[in-house]
Amino acid sequence: MRREVEEDQLKAQELHKKTKKEKLRLTFEKESIEDSQAITILFRLPTTTKIERKFDRSHPIQRMYDYVSSLENNGLTNEEMPFEITKTFPRVVLNPQNKIEDVFGKSDGEMVNVFEL
Repeated sequence: MRREVEEDQLKAQELHKKTKKEKLRLTFEKESIEDSQAITILFRLPTTTKIERKFDRSHPIQRMYDYVSSLENNGLTNEEMPFEITKTFPRVVLNPQNKIEDVFGKSDGEMVNVFEL
């Protein structure tokens, strides 16, 4: 009986994770960004995949973390792995609370690395 309860709890947790990821993915699909506020970010993922996405530069860096989390398998070798996003040069871990424009200024495009921890 206890094992069944634990299995049900694990299934509920997995469903919650999938639902949260799906909501994030849909949010990014529907989002529109004015070109004057846009910055294009190229993500280099641990799987060697590169993905490009536009972000509103007035948003916090947390949007970039949310975007990576919304990707299938998070673009990581293990979906459960925590990760960090770093600026390529100088190599700096991006703080989710900072605004995108505070980190990248007026740049039209930047490349960042995603690392598994």
